[in-house]
Amino acid sequence: MEIYGSSCSFPVYDTSCVVISDIPRLLIINQPVEFTIDVSKTGKGQLEVAINNGQVPKQVKVLGNSKFHFTFIPILNEPYIISIKFNGHHVSGFPKQCQVITSDNIIIRGLSLKPILVDTETWFTIDILHADLSDLHITIFTPTNEQLDPSTLLTSDGLRVDWIPSEIGTYIIHMILHGYSIPGSPFYVKCYDPKRVIITPPINDSTIGEATKFLLDVSKAGEGNLEISVNYSDRNIPNEINPIGNNRFEVQFIPHKAIVHYCNILFNNEHVSGSPFSVNVMEIQRVVAIGKGLGSVPINIPTSFTILTPDDDIGESECEFYIEIFYDNIPIDNSPFIARSFDVNQIKILNFPSSAVVGSSAYFTINATDAGAGSLEIAVSRDGKNIPNYVKNEDSTCFHIKFIPDQACMHQAQIKFNGIHIQGSPFQCNVFSNEFLFENYEYAPINKRTLFLIKSKLNFNSNIHVDIITPSGNEIKGTIEKISTNSYTIDFIPHEIGEHEIKFYDNEEKKLMIKKFICQVYDTSKIRLSELSLAITHQPYTFTINTIEAGNGILSVKIKQNGNKVLHEQTQISTHIYQISFIPETADECTVQISFNGENNCTYFKILPIENRKIYILIVTQNL
Repeated sequence: MEIYGSSCSFPVYDTSCVVISDIPRLLIINQPVEFTIDVSKTGKGQLEVAINNGQVPKQVKVLGNSKFHFTFIPILNEPYIISIKFNGHHVSGFPKQCQVITSDNIIIRGLSLKPILVDTETWFTIDILHADLSDLHITIFTPTNEQLDPSTLLTSDGLRVDWIPSEIGTYIIHMILHGYSIPGSPFYVKCYDPKRVIITPPINDSTIGEATKFLLDVSKAGEGNLEISVNYSDRNIPNEINPIGNNRFEVQFIPHKAIVHYCNILFNNEHVSGSPFSVNVMEIQRVVAIGKGLGSVPINIPTSFTILTPDDDIGESECEFYIEIFYDNIPIDNSPFIARSFDVNQIKILNFPSSAVVGSSAYFTINATDAGAGSLEIAVSRDGKNIPNYVKNEDSTCFHIKFIPDQACMHQAQIKFNGIHIQGSPFQCNVFSNEFLFENYEYAPINKRTLFLIKSKLNFNSNIHVDIITPSGNEIKGTIEKISTNSYTIDFIPHEIGEHEIKFYDNEEKKLMIKKFICQVYDTSKIRLSELSLAITHQPYTFTINTIEAGNGILSVKIKQNGNKVLHEQTQISTHIYQISFIPETADECTVQISFNGENNCTYFKILPIENRKIYILIVTQNL
């Protein structure tokens, strides 16, 4: 018997056959999020896609063959919930919650955040809340747009990036996550070289009451701050600096006392080559010459004359002597003869490197301004063999010397003036190996086991010896442990706050130092907090943190209210004192977490703002 309404059909579908492209768990604010959905093998039905229950607009593009392309842009710092249904049933893995990355989620710290010295190893770490840092790609471009490949390492502080700038100018650092630049990317790093600042001192001595001028050329030194001071007997006198174009400056001052004045030039807080230099200030028309040597003089008897200056001492004079010889009132051939005096002790060696690294350029400066006329001889050698050195004349009396050491051993620079060794010659430079990369040595907590990493480019020397010297001069024993091929750790426990010298030698005889570093040891229990005053809602609240007894390091503060991050200002009042300011919006408790050198939860406390000008403070954990 046939049933009324038969036969009938039922659509059959399978939500497990829905194919969805990868949707990143972390979204970058104001950057488009794109994904595709393929329902070609799912069966007939209706596809539903909603973001935050439809409150976030999306764009859909039909690709054909039951494939669709979706795009939306996260514009708020809040979770985004993506719901995908087929015929009213959720697809496996959905709804999916995604977090948004903003600048508040990113912490960048390290030496690379401030202007850096050329040819000096530098680093920075980046940490992104909730992010898998293995997906973060770092690209660095030089001022000439060449791409660098920095060394990266995942650490407890985030992704550490090590690199060495070799050019003067602005470096651009790109940080890419899931194909998009994160907030704050790219950021820019200025690189400078104080050795490229050229000083042109006054040609003549200065006179009381008259303007004395000298020139500074920083056109090849990079961007930075110039600091100029002129002083005598520890007294500063005013000076004026006037730009004359192309990053060149004229500096002038007016002396008021007949005494040697000293001009100090700093570029980004570092002395430039040739600084400080002296300017002799004299009274007008007070220099005279007297003596028998200026009048009639007998033969075969030494004679002399004296130069009188306003100075209290005898002074120094390098000059040319013209000697005329007559026979029967007729000058002999080649008369007059010129005798040039010189003073080898006036040769100044500036910024001679006490250490260098194999393959990296080393520089120093020779200033012969006050030495008189003569010729310089420069020889750089190691193991009795000379290596090339390169001389660049800044002017007729100032020279920049460059050499590139090629072996890890002691190098010597012999410098002669008119065939006479200058004072201190030969100068010694200890050259370290470039076979090692050292990581995570900058900071260490007191009384805790500390590890830092050594990576060797070649086969590791198992006889390497390490000395760790405390601020009081005591030695800490460090042990070396292999963790992988050509990777080793140094293990030690510091018991003093302050700078610890870490020295590496090629053997226990300690004849050749491979490298030396400074490790800052700190103690978070020594961090001091100011008295916490009354907290009123909607009014600025301020407290201070003192780290002077805790040692050197990097301080960071996080403040939350109702689980949400509260914006705050952190101002460094002095080297070790920080002022923290924020505004509590409600009467709910505020939690404050202080971190030092990346060590979280070293100090954690709560503040309860109220409306009626009463406050209760609950110290949960305090190591103050």
